[in-house]
Amino acid sequence: MNKKNKQNEKAEQVQSEVVKPQQKTGTLAVISLALGIASIVCCFPLLGSALAIAAVILGIIELNNIKNGKSSPQGRVMAIIGLVLGGLAIAWSIVSFFIMGIGSFFALLDSLGNW
Repeated sequence: MNKKNKQNEKAEQVQSEVVKPQQKTGTLAVISLALGIASIVCCFPLLGSALAIAAVILGIIELNNIKNGKSSPQGRVMAIIGLVLGGLAIAWSIVSFFIMGIGSFFALLDSLGNW
């Protein structure tokens, strides 16, 4: 019996030493983060807006996948950061469109006054 107990202990020790496969971060989380960063860096409001909307959509999809267990929880932080950066870029695009509209309006008034 003593020999069998030693074999069982050895087997348990080997099982505990087996490395579990590491889960990969979700692809949508990485893409959401990359698009969120690109939308902040991009100075063109139209292109930045398109990238930001894509970042927000992909971030939401990835968070839902994580919540439902379809994706690894390791991508949660990346998806949230991509979502936040995309939201900030959308807000910045709205502000910049508003500023450009006011500038265009005053330029129009100025040109009509000199006409």
